[in-house]
Amino acid sequence: MWDENCNTHLFTKVNLNRAQELIDAIAELGLHMVLPKDLPMLHAMVLGNHTRPDNAFASDTLAQTIVKCTMLPEEWPTRSDHFPIVIKVDMEPASHEEFSWPNYKIMDWGPSRNF
Repeated sequence: MWDENCNTHLFTKVNLNRAQELIDAIAELGLHMVLPKDLPMLHAMVLGNHTRPDNAFASDTLAQTIVKCTMLPEEWPTRSDHFPIVIKVDMEPASHEEFSWPNYKIMDWGPSRNF
């Protein structure tokens, strides 16, 4: 679902069965892939090719607030094979109107009464 179709060596029957377990769990939990398909996430040091073993998932509610989800190859850390994944979320706080309440401590009650 997120790797390039040309990586046919990943699509063996065993791997597809294992992936189906993950896909079923994702569907059961109502999660969404928020990192677009085909973005490379790993640079294999030995082979030199790019693969997509990582992904980012979010709940339906959180997925609606995601503005952008991508990876940053230019921020690739030294001696690492993974590219950083960056998620930009719209976290605009809801506006809230404050109501003024009476301050009984500063109230002028007039002459005090004994009850």
